[in-house]
Amino acid sequence: YLVEAENSPLGELFLRFFNYVIIFTNFIPISLLVTIDMVKFGQGFFISWDLGMYHDETNRCAKVNCSELNEELGCIEHVFTDKTGTLTANIMKFKECTVNESEYCVTGETSTRIQPTSESDQVMLRRMFFSMAVNHAVIPEYSEDGSDQVVYSASSPDEGALVQTAKDNGYVLTKRGRKSLTIEMCGPATEGPAAESPGCVELVMLHNLEFSSDRKRSSVI
Repeated sequence: YLVEAENSPLGELFLRFFNYVIIFTNFIPISLLVTIDMVKFGQGFFISWDLGMYHDETNRCAKVNCSELNEELGCIEHVFTDKTGTLTANIMKFKECTVNESEYCVTGETSTRIQPTSESDQVMLRRMFFSMAVNHAVIPEYSEDGSDQVVYSASSPDEGALVQTAKDNGYVLTKRGRKSLTIEMCGPATEGPAAESPGCVELVMLHNLEFSSDRKRSSVI
């Protein structure tokens, strides 16, 4: 038989206290989790207000899309990159296209405006620019100074370049919702098979098939 050792009341209190400490070590109060989330949310505002991450050329500050990695950002000391990130700016620009066996090249540096040489090419070009303005996952954003200048936020520079080209040719993506797109068609009204009038068109997006390496294309319904 095991005989229970006789301990003094003070020793028993000491042992019971540390037993509870060991048992509840892995327990985290819910209030602490809520407090941590609130602190991270507040840190996101300080990141967006940090002048050290302000970009003069684009007049944009840092934008916080997720505040779950704040503590890991503070641990970064070295950033490793390959030659693609160090020697190039990774800027995509629309240069040329072929419509009805006619080649159209962009000669300007700031604009990608394309002038069709025939009425049949004009029809195909308008269809192409309209598809470029619709078939993507780009989100339009407006500057905080209240101006009407649209800035496109794209996950890939390819999509950003295509949407910007459609904008330069009169098909401007002005608004994007969860299930809708708003395209503003600029320029004078035209006649013939490619007849269009300037104005806004709101499209209901039923489904978006994103680009994949198997399909080698993206589609939107």
